[in-house]
Amino acid sequence: MTQTTREKMIGLLNGVYSQMLHLIRQAVPNVSMEVRDSRNENFPFRSYAQFSHEARVIVISVDVKVRDGKLLLSGDIAREDGFVLKDIVEISVADDSEGEVKLVSQLNNIVSSCYDNARLIQGELVS
Repeated sequence: MTQTTREKMIGLLNGVYSQMLHLIRQAVPNVSMEVRDSRNENFPFRSYAQFSHEARVIVISVDVKVRDGKLLLSGDIAREDGFVLKDIVEISVADDSEGEVKLVSQLNNIVSSCYDNARLIQGELVS
């Protein structure tokens, strides 16, 4: 994965996380958010946003893993204990420039579902 693709993905996701925080704060004003990204040999891209309110924590994670010449993009929304509330993306593309374009395109789907995902997180934080 190129640095350019990685930077595009980080920019897109950070924008989504910020939009979601704004939406969540409409119902949960004291919510806090922590965002991190990383990479290693097996995961050239990892990003997560952790939304916290009182003792409740909800995490959105997006990972790209390299396996058998493919890039595997997966993402979900989960409770802190790992219980998955919603799978948000899961695709496999070639580990080449065309595949990287497809990865960025798939992240745009996450952007388009930002409102629904924010409502899901709101409900979990206040229930």
